[in-house]
Amino acid sequence: MRKYYLAIDIGRSSGRHLLGTIEDNGKITVSEIYAFSNQASSNREYQAWDLKVLMGEIIKGMKECKRKNKIPYSVGITGLSDSFVLLDEKEEVVAASFGTDGEEIRGWRKLGVDDWEFYQETGCLLNGRLPVIRFLMMHQEEKKKFLKATSMLLLPDYLHFLLCGKKAMEYTNASEAGFLNPKRGELCEEILKKYEIDPSLFADIHFPETCLGKLKEEIRREIGYDVKVVLPSTNSLYSALIAIPAGQEDFMFVQSETWASIGCAGKSLPKQEILYKEGIHTIGGYDLRKYMCKPVTGLWMLQCIRMEYGDVKTSEELIELAQKEKNFPSTIDVGKTVFRMPLYVVKSIREECEMTKQKVPLSLGQIAQVAIQSIVQSYEKEMKGLEELLHTSFEHIYMMGDGVEYAYINSLLAYATNKEVCFGLECVSAMGNILVQMLYGGEFLSLDKGRRCIRRSFKIQSEKIRQKPEEERRKAEKGNNKKKIQLGKRL
Repeated sequence: MRKYYLAIDIGRSSGRHLLGTIEDNGKITVSEIYAFSNQASSNREYQAWDLKVLMGEIIKGMKECKRKNKIPYSVGITGLSDSFVLLDEKEEVVAASFGTDGEEIRGWRKLGVDDWEFYQETGCLLNGRLPVIRFLMMHQEEKKKFLKATSMLLLPDYLHFLLCGKKAMEYTNASEAGFLNPKRGELCEEILKKYEIDPSLFADIHFPETCLGKLKEEIRREIGYDVKVVLPSTNSLYSALIAIPAGQEDFMFVQSETWASIGCAGKSLPKQEILYKEGIHTIGGYDLRKYMCKPVTGLWMLQCIRMEYGDVKTSEELIELAQKEKNFPSTIDVGKTVFRMPLYVVKSIREECEMTKQKVPLSLGQIAQVAIQSIVQSYEKEMKGLEELLHTSFEHIYMMGDGVEYAYINSLLAYATNKEVCFGLECVSAMGNILVQMLYGGEFLSLDKGRRCIRRSFKIQSEKIRQKPEEERRKAEKGNNKKKIQLGKRL
């Protein structure tokens, strides 16, 4: 009998229910069953989601499975992983903290957390965006709420609790949030002890592929069926990494979104002191696999440019304009402080080009080309740095996130790195969710076999640039070689 696996993937502005199954031909298919808007309302200094409305949408999507006569074998939720709630003894929410799209919580440095000690304990680079830092700030500033609290749950864990009634702290997301020591797979008790936080606030740590149980009776009655609640990797990035169809255990990836990350999966990592010096996160992933992750400037610069001009509706239109200016030579260092969150990106780009005595971009296409080429340049730089640390070279780059839609960016990255850029696996975060559930359901004996099935099931696109040696290129330019040099070729 065919099994269906329901992945509920929730983003900052929308969510969707996707059903995965294995067809008779042995291939995985994924179909969207339900989609909903997840509009946040402004609440003081942060965005807040109405959790009752959000839970209502989760239930509606599960009802849709019943209406379409596709009852899932299991369900898991991924997304909104940087938010958390505090619950009282009646399991009511007494406080919540929601992610703020990269903004740092103000005044977090007054906590007095030592950067190196924190890194040794958690593997995370200390910053005011981490959920654990927001948690510590709340503990310092809202004592009355903490006195009422009997438990803390990261938001995906809370939604699972509402479904089945069991509290759990999912390992990969807790590691990314800074609450765990990934080496031991345990709470960062030294930090909690320093701030006099009772470890009993936290639920037991559970790994992806853990079954939390079946639905609460009232939910079972409402949707008309029962289903197992199985933990995926609740963090969107690490769920996506599970589904990457790499043919080897070691691989390089780019999370190309508003805020980007360059990373590697590997059997062994350099010494912690070296990783800390290079500004690299070390996070525990599925099956205790370790990942190196370097935060870099992402595609938010393109979004800011669009907003400043106002007459370009989509990023695709902006990229088309940039392609028309592909020979514009100027680049900037997007890692500079001035480009992190400038009020006026266009002005900052022009001033930087003028200061570095480069050609100043005037048109919108030229501005976009400088931003895109500079982002790709920063990706290349960080990739080289990771390869040098690991004393290895990767042939492939696996792209995840919004950037996979932009063929121009992928082609520039392939040319800059002389690597094959693989992209095109849709809903990769939800696919990782489904794959973990399938592993629990016995569809595959190992993660590697599941990834092989993904490679067979979906068309993975790639961009590979076959570069010629410099001498041969010069000869070709002089006309000594009649054969045209291909600067890019889509495989």
